[in-house]
Amino acid sequence: MRISKWIKPLGFVIALCLVNGLLSFLIEPVRGSSGTMWKEYYQEESLDTVFVGSSFCVATFDPYVFDEELGVKSFNMGTPLQAIDQTISALETALEDHEIKNVIIGTGFFVFQEEAFDKAELTFEKAKARQMGGLKGIAEGARYMLKEGVRDTEKSINYLFPWLYNQEEVSVEFISQNVSKKIDAWHTPEVKETSKKGYRCFEGVVDYDTQWEINSYTYYDQSFDEELLEQFGKLLQLCKEQEVDVIVINSPHPTFDVVSCYETYAQSEAIVKELCQEYGADYYNFSLAKPELFDAKPEYFYDFEHLNDEGAKVFSRALCEFLEKRAAGQNVEEEFYTVEEYLTIHKTLLEDWKNSL
Repeated sequence: MRISKWIKPLGFVIALCLVNGLLSFLIEPVRGSSGTMWKEYYQEESLDTVFVGSSFCVATFDPYVFDEELGVKSFNMGTPLQAIDQTISALETALEDHEIKNVIIGTGFFVFQEEAFDKAELTFEKAKARQMGGLKGIAEGARYMLKEGVRDTEKSINYLFPWLYNQEEVSVEFISQNVSKKIDAWHTPEVKETSKKGYRCFEGVVDYDTQWEINSYTYYDQSFDEELLEQFGKLLQLCKEQEVDVIVINSPHPTFDVVSCYETYAQSEAIVKELCQEYGADYYNFSLAKPELFDAKPEYFYDFEHLNDEGAKVFSRALCEFLEKRAAGQNVEEEFYTVEEYLTIHKTLLEDWKNSL
Protein backbone atom coordinates (compact mmCIF):
# COMPACT_ATOMS: atom_id res chain seq x y z
CA MET A 1 0.00 0.00 0.00
CA ARG A 2 2.76 2.42 0.89
CA ILE A 3 4.57 1.73 -2.39
CA SER A 4 1.42 2.04 -4.50
CA LYS A 5 0.76 5.41 -2.90
CA TRP A 6 3.83 6.84 -4.66
CA ILE A 7 3.25 5.23 -8.07
CA LYS A 8 0.96 7.96 -9.45
CA PRO A 9 3.06 10.93 -8.27
CA LEU A 10 6.21 9.25 -9.55
CA GLY A 11 4.54 8.49 -12.86
CA PHE A 12 3.46 12.12 -13.17
CA VAL A 13 7.00 13.37 -12.53
CA ILE A 14 8.44 10.97 -15.12
CA ALA A 15 5.82 11.99 -17.69
CA LEU A 16 6.49 15.68 -16.99
CA CYS A 17 10.24 15.17 -17.48
CA LEU A 18 9.66 13.34 -20.76
CA VAL A 19 7.33 16.03 -22.10
CA ASN A 20 9.74 18.75 -20.97
CA GLY A 21 12.62 17.00 -22.70
CA LEU A 22 10.64 16.54 -25.91
CA LEU A 23 9.50 20.17 -26.06
CA SER A 24 13.03 21.38 -25.32
CA PHE A 25 14.32 19.20 -28.16
CA LEU A 26 11.72 20.57 -30.57
CA ILE A 27 11.75 24.25 -29.62
CA GLU A 28 15.14 25.19 -28.17
CA PRO A 29 17.37 26.42 -31.03
CA VAL A 30 20.55 24.52 -31.84
CA ARG A 31 22.66 27.48 -30.86
CA GLY A 32 22.14 30.66 -28.93
CA SER A 33 24.36 33.54 -27.87
CA SER A 34 24.64 32.43 -24.23
CA GLY A 35 25.21 28.79 -25.10
CA THR A 36 27.91 29.68 -27.62
CA MET A 37 29.67 32.04 -25.23
CA TRP A 38 29.81 29.50 -22.40
CA LYS A 39 30.88 26.70 -24.77
CA GLU A 40 33.77 28.81 -26.05
CA TYR A 41 34.64 29.95 -22.53
CA TYR A 42 35.13 26.39 -21.29
CA GLN A 43 37.47 25.70 -24.21
CA GLU A 44 39.91 28.28 -22.84
CA GLU A 45 42.77 26.85 -20.81
CA SER A 46 44.26 30.07 -19.50
CA LEU A 47 42.95 33.64 -19.27
CA ASP A 48 44.24 36.81 -17.66
CA THR A 49 41.85 39.36 -19.20
CA VAL A 50 38.07 39.31 -19.60
CA PHE A 51 35.53 41.64 -21.15
CA VAL A 52 32.12 41.57 -19.48
CA GLY A 53 28.75 43.17 -20.15
CA SER A 54 25.81 43.16 -22.53
CA SER A 55 25.79 43.78 -26.29
CA PHE A 56 27.86 46.91 -25.59
CA CYS A 57 30.57 44.40 -24.72
CA VAL A 58 30.08 41.39 -26.99
CA ALA A 59 30.02 43.42 -30.23
CA THR A 60 32.74 45.90 -29.22
CA PHE A 61 35.86 44.05 -28.04
CA ASP A 62 37.59 41.54 -30.33
CA PRO A 63 39.85 39.42 -28.06
CA TYR A 64 42.07 38.31 -30.92
CA VAL A 65 43.09 41.93 -31.51
CA PHE A 66 43.93 42.41 -27.81
CA ASP A 67 45.87 39.15 -27.61
CA GLU A 68 47.92 40.11 -30.65
CA GLU A 69 48.52 43.75 -29.73
CA LEU A 70 48.98 43.45 -25.95
CA GLY A 71 50.21 39.90 -25.48
CA VAL A 72 47.32 39.03 -23.13
CA LYS A 73 45.04 35.99 -23.01
CA SER A 74 41.57 37.43 -23.22
CA PHE A 75 37.95 36.36 -23.63
CA ASN A 76 34.70 38.25 -24.27
CA MET A 77 31.99 37.11 -21.81
CA GLY A 78 29.37 39.53 -23.07
CA THR A 79 25.94 38.41 -24.28
CA PRO A 80 23.02 40.43 -25.69
CA LEU A 81 20.67 41.86 -23.04
CA GLN A 82 22.95 40.59 -20.27
CA ALA A 83 21.75 42.00 -16.95
CA ILE A 84 24.22 43.27 -14.34
CA ASP A 85 23.52 40.25 -12.12
CA GLN A 86 24.59 37.95 -14.97
CA THR A 87 27.68 40.08 -15.59
CA ILE A 88 28.58 39.51 -11.94
CA SER A 89 27.90 35.79 -12.40
CA ALA A 90 30.18 35.63 -15.45
CA LEU A 91 32.96 37.54 -13.74
CA GLU A 92 32.76 35.42 -10.58
CA THR A 93 33.20 32.32 -12.74
CA ALA A 94 36.21 33.75 -14.54
CA LEU A 95 37.82 34.86 -11.27
CA GLU A 96 37.33 31.40 -9.81
CA ASP A 97 38.66 29.56 -12.87
CA HIS A 98 41.59 31.76 -13.87
CA GLU A 99 44.20 34.22 -12.61
CA ILE A 100 42.38 37.27 -13.93
CA LYS A 101 44.41 40.48 -13.84
CA ASN A 102 42.39 42.78 -16.09
CA VAL A 103 38.64 43.33 -16.30
CA ILE A 104 37.12 45.58 -18.96
CA ILE A 105 33.44 46.32 -18.50
CA GLY A 106 31.63 47.33 -21.68
CA THR A 107 28.61 49.43 -20.88
CA GLY A 108 26.23 52.17 -22.00
CA PHE A 109 23.71 54.37 -20.26
CA PHE A 110 20.93 51.92 -21.25
CA VAL A 111 22.33 49.42 -18.74
CA PHE A 112 21.20 51.71 -15.90
CA GLN A 113 17.77 52.46 -17.35
CA GLU A 114 15.94 49.17 -17.90
CA GLU A 115 15.28 46.11 -15.77
CA ALA A 116 16.60 42.70 -16.78
CA PHE A 117 14.81 40.61 -19.38
CA ASP A 118 13.82 37.35 -17.71
CA LYS A 119 14.25 35.31 -20.90
CA ALA A 120 17.82 36.53 -21.40
CA GLU A 121 18.64 35.93 -17.73
CA LEU A 122 17.24 32.40 -17.68
CA THR A 123 18.90 31.46 -20.97
CA PHE A 124 22.24 32.76 -19.69
CA GLU A 125 22.06 30.84 -16.40
CA LYS A 126 20.79 27.63 -18.04
CA ALA A 127 23.58 27.72 -20.63
CA LYS A 128 26.17 28.26 -17.91
CA ALA A 129 24.98 25.23 -15.91
CA ARG A 130 24.78 23.03 -19.00
CA GLN A 131 28.32 23.79 -20.07
CA MET A 132 29.58 23.08 -16.55
CA GLY A 133 27.93 19.69 -16.84
CA GLY A 134 27.55 16.86 -14.33
CA LEU A 135 27.03 17.44 -10.64
CA LYS A 136 28.71 20.83 -10.87
CA GLY A 137 26.11 21.95 -13.41
CA ILE A 138 23.24 20.63 -11.28
CA ALA A 139 24.63 22.46 -8.25
CA GLU A 140 24.96 25.67 -10.28
CA GLY A 141 21.34 25.41 -11.42
CA ALA A 142 20.16 24.82 -7.85
CA ARG A 143 22.24 27.77 -6.65
CA TYR A 144 20.55 30.04 -9.17
CA MET A 145 17.00 28.84 -8.42
CA LEU A 146 17.48 29.26 -4.67
CA LYS A 147 19.28 32.60 -4.62
CA GLU A 148 17.65 35.73 -3.24
CA GLY A 149 15.52 37.50 -5.81
CA VAL A 150 14.89 34.29 -7.75
CA ARG A 151 13.57 31.67 -5.33
CA ASP A 152 10.33 33.57 -4.63
CA THR A 153 9.62 34.34 -8.28
CA GLU A 154 8.37 32.48 -11.35
CA LYS A 155 11.95 32.32 -12.61
CA SER A 156 12.80 29.61 -10.06
CA ILE A 157 10.24 27.29 -11.71
CA ASN A 158 10.58 28.48 -15.30
CA TYR A 159 14.30 27.72 -15.17
CA LEU A 160 13.45 24.01 -15.31
CA PHE A 161 11.53 24.42 -18.59
CA PRO A 162 13.98 25.98 -21.09
CA TRP A 163 11.59 25.72 -24.05
CA LEU A 164 9.48 28.43 -22.38
CA TYR A 165 12.20 31.07 -22.67
CA ASN A 166 14.99 29.83 -24.94
CA GLN A 167 13.14 29.99 -28.21
CA GLU A 168 12.82 31.80 -31.49
CA GLU A 169 9.58 32.36 -33.37
CA VAL A 170 8.01 28.92 -33.16
CA SER A 171 6.57 27.55 -36.38
CA VAL A 172 6.29 24.20 -38.15
CA GLU A 173 9.11 25.26 -40.48
CA PHE A 174 11.38 26.28 -37.58
CA ILE A 175 10.75 23.05 -35.64
CA SER A 176 11.41 20.96 -38.75
CA GLN A 177 14.73 22.70 -39.46
CA ASN A 178 15.72 22.72 -35.79
CA VAL A 179 15.09 18.98 -35.35
CA SER A 180 16.91 18.22 -38.60
CA LYS A 181 20.00 20.14 -37.45
CA LYS A 182 20.02 18.36 -34.10
CA ILE A 183 19.68 14.92 -35.69
CA ASP A 184 22.46 15.75 -38.17
CA ALA A 185 24.67 16.74 -35.25
CA TRP A 186 24.17 13.29 -33.73
CA HIS A 187 25.33 11.51 -36.88
CA THR A 188 28.11 13.89 -37.86
CA PRO A 189 31.50 13.55 -36.15
CA GLU A 190 32.06 16.62 -34.02
CA VAL A 191 34.41 19.05 -35.72
CA LYS A 192 36.12 21.51 -33.44
CA GLU A 193 35.25 24.94 -34.74
CA THR A 194 37.54 27.92 -34.44
CA SER A 195 36.50 29.78 -31.30
CA LYS A 196 35.68 33.46 -31.61
CA LYS A 197 36.61 33.82 -27.92
CA GLY A 198 33.11 35.11 -27.17
CA TYR A 199 33.18 37.97 -29.68
CA ARG A 200 30.12 38.35 -31.92
CA CYS A 201 29.83 41.09 -34.51
CA PHE A 202 27.03 42.94 -36.27
CA GLU A 203 27.09 43.25 -40.05
CA GLY A 204 25.69 46.30 -41.84
CA VAL A 205 25.61 50.07 -41.48
CA VAL A 206 23.02 52.17 -39.66
CA ASP A 207 20.42 53.98 -41.78
CA TYR A 208 21.22 57.64 -41.15
CA ASP A 209 17.95 58.70 -42.79
CA THR A 210 16.17 57.51 -39.63
CA GLN A 211 18.60 59.05 -37.13
CA TRP A 212 15.99 61.35 -35.59
CA GLU A 213 13.39 58.59 -35.41
CA ILE A 214 15.46 55.76 -33.93
CA ASN A 215 18.00 56.75 -31.28
CA SER A 216 18.60 56.46 -27.55
CA TYR A 217 16.32 59.41 -26.82
CA THR A 218 13.34 57.84 -28.57
CA TYR A 219 14.16 54.28 -27.49
CA TYR A 220 15.04 54.57 -23.80
CA ASP A 221 13.91 56.32 -20.65
CA GLN A 222 16.49 58.98 -19.79
CA SER A 223 16.47 58.45 -16.03
CA PHE A 224 18.67 55.96 -14.17
CA ASP A 225 17.29 53.21 -11.95
CA GLU A 226 18.83 53.42 -8.47
CA GLU A 227 18.66 49.65 -7.99
CA LEU A 228 20.64 49.09 -11.19
CA LEU A 229 23.26 51.60 -10.08
CA GLU A 230 23.51 49.68 -6.80
CA GLN A 231 23.98 46.41 -8.70
CA PHE A 232 26.70 47.99 -10.82
CA GLY A 233 28.36 49.08 -7.58
CA LYS A 234 28.42 45.42 -6.50
CA LEU A 235 30.13 44.53 -9.76
CA LEU A 236 32.78 47.18 -9.17
CA GLN A 237 33.14 46.10 -5.54
CA LEU A 238 33.82 42.53 -6.69
CA CYS A 239 36.65 43.81 -8.89
CA LYS A 240 38.03 45.89 -6.02
CA GLU A 241 38.00 42.95 -3.61
CA GLN A 242 39.84 40.77 -6.11
CA GLU A 243 42.39 43.55 -6.71
CA VAL A 244 42.10 43.36 -10.48
CA ASP A 245 42.69 46.30 -12.79
CA VAL A 246 39.16 47.30 -13.80
CA ILE A 247 38.27 49.70 -16.59
CA VAL A 248 34.73 50.77 -17.45
CA ILE A 249 34.25 51.61 -21.13
CA ASN A 250 31.21 53.46 -22.41
CA SER A 251 31.21 52.08 -25.95
CA PRO A 252 31.24 54.42 -28.96
CA HIS A 253 27.92 55.67 -30.32
CA PRO A 254 27.37 57.63 -33.53
CA THR A 255 27.34 61.40 -33.12
CA PHE A 256 23.61 61.79 -33.73
CA ASP A 257 22.85 59.44 -30.84
CA VAL A 258 24.91 61.42 -28.34
CA VAL A 259 23.32 64.63 -29.61
CA SER A 260 19.81 63.19 -29.26
CA CYS A 261 20.35 62.87 -25.47
CA TYR A 262 21.90 66.32 -25.03
CA GLU A 263 19.51 67.33 -22.24
CA THR A 264 20.54 64.49 -19.90
CA TYR A 265 23.92 63.39 -21.26
CA ALA A 266 26.12 65.46 -18.96
CA GLN A 267 24.18 64.35 -15.88
CA SER A 268 24.32 60.69 -16.94
CA GLU A 269 28.04 61.00 -17.57
CA ALA A 270 28.63 62.52 -14.15
CA ILE A 271 26.65 59.80 -12.32
CA VAL A 272 28.53 56.92 -13.94
CA LYS A 273 31.92 58.59 -13.53
CA GLU A 274 31.29 59.30 -9.83
CA LEU A 275 30.17 55.72 -9.22
CA CYS A 276 33.32 54.35 -10.84
CA GLN A 277 35.54 56.71 -8.87
CA GLU A 278 33.88 55.53 -5.65
CA TYR A 279 35.16 52.01 -6.28
CA GLY A 280 38.53 52.96 -7.74
CA ALA A 281 37.63 52.04 -11.32
CA ASP A 282 38.79 54.06 -14.31
CA TYR A 283 35.96 55.22 -16.57
CA TYR A 284 36.29 56.30 -20.18
CA ASN A 285 33.46 57.34 -22.49
CA PHE A 286 34.58 56.61 -26.03
CA SER A 287 31.55 58.34 -27.48
CA LEU A 288 33.41 61.49 -26.41
CA ALA A 289 36.83 60.37 -27.71
CA LYS A 290 38.78 62.84 -29.80
CA PRO A 291 39.42 61.75 -33.42
CA GLU A 292 43.12 61.23 -32.73
CA LEU A 293 42.12 58.49 -30.27
CA PHE A 294 39.23 56.95 -32.19
CA ASP A 295 37.78 58.46 -35.33
CA ALA A 296 34.12 57.38 -35.11
CA LYS A 297 33.39 57.27 -38.84
CA PRO A 298 29.72 56.86 -39.88
CA GLU A 299 30.46 53.55 -41.62
CA TYR A 300 31.65 52.03 -38.33
CA PHE A 301 28.16 51.74 -36.80
CA TYR A 302 25.59 48.98 -37.14
CA ASP A 303 22.81 50.93 -35.44
CA PHE A 304 22.38 53.88 -33.09
CA GLU A 305 24.23 52.16 -30.24
CA HIS A 306 26.48 49.40 -31.62
CA LEU A 307 29.58 49.17 -33.76
CA ASN A 308 29.64 46.85 -36.75
CA ASP A 309 32.46 44.36 -37.33
CA GLU A 310 34.72 46.86 -39.11
CA GLY A 311 34.12 49.46 -36.41
CA ALA A 312 34.74 46.99 -33.58
CA LYS A 313 38.08 45.88 -35.01
CA VAL A 314 39.25 49.46 -35.60
CA PHE A 315 38.09 50.42 -32.12
CA SER A 316 39.77 47.38 -30.50
CA ARG A 317 43.10 48.42 -32.03
CA ALA A 318 42.60 52.02 -30.92
CA LEU A 319 41.78 50.84 -27.40
CA CYS A 320 44.94 48.71 -27.31
CA GLU A 321 47.05 51.78 -28.11
CA PHE A 322 45.14 53.71 -25.47
CA LEU A 323 45.75 51.03 -22.83
CA GLU A 324 49.46 51.04 -23.60
CA LYS A 325 49.55 54.81 -23.02
CA ARG A 326 47.59 54.37 -19.79
CA ALA A 327 49.99 51.66 -18.60
CA ALA A 328 52.91 53.97 -19.36
CA GLY A 329 51.44 56.61 -17.05
CA GLN A 330 50.48 59.10 -19.76
CA ASN A 331 47.63 61.56 -19.17
CA VAL A 332 44.91 59.84 -21.18
CA GLU A 333 42.08 61.99 -19.82
CA GLU A 334 42.99 64.75 -22.27
CA GLU A 335 42.06 62.49 -25.17
CA PHE A 336 38.35 62.99 -24.48
CA TYR A 337 36.02 65.93 -24.95
CA THR A 338 33.78 67.16 -22.16
CA VAL A 339 30.08 66.89 -22.96
CA GLU A 340 29.91 70.67 -23.40
CA GLU A 341 32.86 70.66 -25.82
CA TYR A 342 31.38 67.78 -27.79
CA LEU A 343 27.99 69.46 -28.20
CA THR A 344 29.64 72.72 -29.20
CA ILE A 345 31.65 70.99 -31.92
CA HIS A 346 28.48 69.36 -33.25
CA LYS A 347 26.17 72.37 -32.77
CA THR A 348 24.86 72.18 -36.34
CA LEU A 349 23.69 68.62 -35.84
CA LEU A 350 22.29 69.60 -32.45
CA GLU A 351 20.20 72.37 -34.01
CA ASP A 352 18.99 69.93 -36.65
CA TRP A 353 17.84 67.58 -33.87
CA LYS A 354 16.09 70.36 -31.97
CA ASN A 355 14.28 71.45 -35.12
CA SER A 356 13.05 67.90 -35.68
CA LEU A 357 11.33 67.68 -32.31
